[in-house]
Amino acid sequence: MGLGLALLCFGWLVARSSFLIDDAFISFRYARNWADGVGLVYGFAAEAPVEGYSNFLWVALLALAARADFMLETASRVISIGAGVTLVILLHRFLARGLRLGLAATTLGTLALATFPPFTFWCTGGLETALFALLLFAGFALLVGERAPARDAVTGALAGLAALGVALLRPEGFAWIPVLGVVALAHGGRRVRPFLLVSVAGFALFLLWRHAIYDAWLPNTVQAKAGLSGAVLVRGLRSSATYLLLFVTPLLAPLVLLGRGSGNRRAQGAAACLCFAAALAFNTVVGGDWMPMFRFLAPVTPFLAILLALGVERLGGVRGPVLGTLGVALALLPAFGHSLVPRPVRAALYFRTFRTGYETEWARWQRSRENLQVFVFIGKGLAQIAAPGDSMTCGAIGAIGYYSGIEILDRNGLIDRAVAARPAALGARTAGHDKRVPRAYFLDSDPTFFEALFIPDPAVSFERAARILRARIESDGEAALFEHCVPEAHPLRAGDGLPAGARLLVLRRAEPGEASAAWARLGYS
Repeated sequence: MGLGLALLCFGWLVARSSFLIDDAFISFRYARNWADGVGLVYGFAAEAPVEGYSNFLWVALLALAARADFMLETASRVISIGAGVTLVILLHRFLARGLRLGLAATTLGTLALATFPPFTFWCTGGLETALFALLLFAGFALLVGERAPARDAVTGALAGLAALGVALLRPEGFAWIPVLGVVALAHGGRRVRPFLLVSVAGFALFLLWRHAIYDAWLPNTVQAKAGLSGAVLVRGLRSSATYLLLFVTPLLAPLVLLGRGSGNRRAQGAAACLCFAAALAFNTVVGGDWMPMFRFLAPVTPFLAILLALGVERLGGVRGPVLGTLGVALALLPAFGHSLVPRPVRAALYFRTFRTGYETEWARWQRSRENLQVFVFIGKGLAQIAAPGDSMTCGAIGAIGYYSGIEILDRNGLIDRAVAARPAALGARTAGHDKRVPRAYFLDSDPTFFEALFIPDPAVSFERAARILRARIESDGEAALFEHCVPEAHPLRAGDGLPAGARLLVLRRAEPGEASAAWARLGYS
């Protein structure tokens, strides 16, 4: 009954927050190119390959889906939701049989996972987060499960396979191998050797393959996004503090270790706390994430659920279930844009620097969906108007690149080694945008387009649209760019989601002397 209730709540919350994030389409483009025989590249086979994705195993699964002719927008969500459902079931089994908790503790622990917003939100999104969470917990559960000396070698090897999957899913995934190794040592150590043999040897082989393909030991995304500085650390501290305060449960759950408890449960609670602390430290050091609902912390939700379940069991009586239910309910508030923490406090801790200013996680999710729809329209519009060999400078390279198919000059450096190698900009920026370059950086690459604006309303005049786009460029401090480009509006064919009467306004690279005359006609001297 408890598992059924948890799965119902999970299904409702996942359906309510189902979305795709723009970065997922970077993985989609790599996967599609790989499936089509172009290679594991973002652009074209003639280009030197750059590992501009952060999730090899995820791209490989999507490539298989593409080969089977599935839509990646759907396949990615199906895989993630399937991983989420499996994880809820595995956690329920672990609480009931592994920890032998009572009905109330098992039910509330399972609900704590099935309703926790970072977990339910990232069971869609199009990225690897839910599968990462499943494999991480599977490795943990195998290592701390009941001792069976006759099966320790097999169990350790299976845990090693799960950890290898974690390492292949994210650049930081390899760091979970020593974390889980410590967990295994704390639980007898008999499974450590097969665990390390499978995980370390498998990851070493993958590193050799990566270097052979990309001539690099780490993804280009690591260099593009990474960089230790005071500003990054402050941003990370704000992100982690916001997470703890918003959801309450992560702040209180580790307190269960302070009370009494049986040796086995206490050891497993300590292991769960270690895993949660490791993820929180990583989120802090890298400066958090610009995406909604704390993507880097979503995979450790099962460990928080374990701690909450242990707390309910330890308190017992009426007090345990009541406080556990309260914890689950309070953690749900941010999924509806609410919080116990006053807005001024949340705003003071805000760790993003978008022009919109402070947004709740729910509002950030809504804006991400809206932004993606615009990027999809721009990508499909470019596919209609672009000629072979055309290119565009772009910051959000996901859906625009995936649907347009044109060459993208990446302002954030995910697929550009030169941009990724630049030093991070001084001052505070949003995570993942520390090395962003201006559009004019690519002038020597002779891009066809510098920017695009989707115009769905036929009543909007060309002049007004051009002013909107010019204001956007000027707000980025790139007024000098107008010496090199002219605005052009292109009508788009309706269909494939594009509304009737829509147009695409682009800033096209200008011929010598063309730009000043074009802007003068619009009233700019």
